[in-house]
Amino acid sequence: LAGCLQELPATGGLRHERVWLLNDQDQAQSVVLHLGVPDALALRVSRQDASGRETLVDQDLTARFADRPLLQPQWQLPLTLTPGPHRIDLDYSLHVNGRLQLQLMDPATAQRQNTLEHLMHGMVLGIMLTLLTVVFVYRFVGGPRAYLAYAALVFSEMLLVSQTSGYGFAYLWPESPGWNQAAPSVFALLCLASHALFAMHFLRVRERYPRLYIAHLGGLILMACTLPWINRPQIEAMLMAWASAYGVLALITATLALRDRLPGARLYLLGSACLVLFGFALFLLGILGLNPLPGVNFFHYPKFGLLLECSFFSVALVNQVLQAQRHQAEARVRRMAEADELLRAETERRSALQHAQRQGLQLASASHDISQPLGALRLAIGALKSQPEADGIAQHLHRSLDYAESLLRGIIEETRDSLPEPPERIELGSLLATLVRDHRQQAQARDLDLRYVDNRIDIDASATVLRRILGNLISNALRYTPAKGRVLLGVRRRPGGIEIQVLDTGPGLLPADVQALQAPFRQGRHGAAEGHGLGLFIVRSLCDRSGYELRVRSRLRQGSCFGIFVPEGAMQGLPHPP
Repeated sequence: LAGCLQELPATGGLRHERVWLLNDQDQAQSVVLHLGVPDALALRVSRQDASGRETLVDQDLTARFADRPLLQPQWQLPLTLTPGPHRIDLDYSLHVNGRLQLQLMDPATAQRQNTLEHLMHGMVLGIMLTLLTVVFVYRFVGGPRAYLAYAALVFSEMLLVSQTSGYGFAYLWPESPGWNQAAPSVFALLCLASHALFAMHFLRVRERYPRLYIAHLGGLILMACTLPWINRPQIEAMLMAWASAYGVLALITATLALRDRLPGARLYLLGSACLVLFGFALFLLGILGLNPLPGVNFFHYPKFGLLLECSFFSVALVNQVLQAQRHQAEARVRRMAEADELLRAETERRSALQHAQRQGLQLASASHDISQPLGALRLAIGALKSQPEADGIAQHLHRSLDYAESLLRGIIEETRDSLPEPPERIELGSLLATLVRDHRQQAQARDLDLRYVDNRIDIDASATVLRRILGNLISNALRYTPAKGRVLLGVRRRPGGIEIQVLDTGPGLLPADVQALQAPFRQGRHGAAEGHGLGLFIVRSLCDRSGYELRVRSRLRQGSCFGIFVPEGAMQGLPHPP
């Protein structure tokens, strides 16, 4: 209709456009005038032909969806053109002072276009939901904390796409024209805020770029302050200003992240660029009547931009999860190697001690055995003293025997002094106090109460192994116990020994999970992203090789008790119960 359109001076604050149509056939024709917008703040359409002037549409902000002449998401007007010339006058006001995209088509073509619009909209929403589902599946495997922001971003963009395409008014709130006019601004603000939150978490802006973090935070505060103005005429100009400023901020953040070679920075830059290009720049040009691609409905630009943005961001998140999994796998291998090395070193130490002890005892025994015949020889020399002529020989032999026996006594005493010390004597009260002190900062960071019950029990064991076992149990308890929870350490007497316990008020475990979690690389239903699934496996391995027993008792939503049973033979100075 470009050659048939005439723009006239505005009247009453409304744009005024006139379309000249000519039906050169001998009979009336039915056509559809497609306005190219989902809604209007005000719209008056009149027609004048040989029979006179007729008002076709006169609607304002109070008009419901059912008041439209054709119930389609995009504004469409059916016309019956009698033979001869027709003049169509349109007086309207659109969001951001935009302009109509007029198209004249026959009813069959209009129906096909509506079908294609429905199909495209459904595909866009379907792809967004698929991306969201894929990302959430990967979230349960592990990864960063940007997923809630990503979910909010996708959800708000789905609402914005539906609203700018007219489907919100058509299917969600057809009886709420006032909300329908405010919804685009609300959803656009939600998109900007979600995008800012996603950037802050995904790129860790707070730790890496403090100034940009302050800029993002200030933008969020200003967006929140804009909400009370949502129904005022100035909101659209304010929103366009916020969108332009945030677009620049997003590109600066992405460029710095790319310069620093942060994981996912390239994909984040591509997603942000698509948002700025299609969602902001081209869409705004289309609204202002400067569509660079006249054959494309400018309301499709935000769909393309938001869809590409979601796609790039989802790939970035998945790649970040995969990279985190690789790091976790490497850390798991290192932790298993450390545990094996610790067990091997402890085994070699004990073996060396036992070997040295055996050698020392053998030497002492040999020295003792040699001293026996020397004693018998001394008795024989005593008998030799009764003969005067042999007295000198006897005294010489006595001196030699005294020297030999002194040497043997020295060997026995030296062997006794050099024998290896018995196994380490551990004061469990001091050990628990040390473990609580070492993990107190981690507990405070998670807002948990970490305590221990003092005791006066000593055991003979490897402090290194026992500290490693209890350290893993404490770390697991602190990782999975929710905020305001408690973790308690203590020792209980059991038949045949003692049990060192780590109790928590965490989510608890199902009976089937208790054994499964003792296998390598297994985490519970509440597994944390920073966990490796090796804690209990390492604990069980160390217990098995040290002669201890791992005992687990747990109740859902009440907590768990992890105990290390130490047999009675390993204890020293354990007082008997009264």
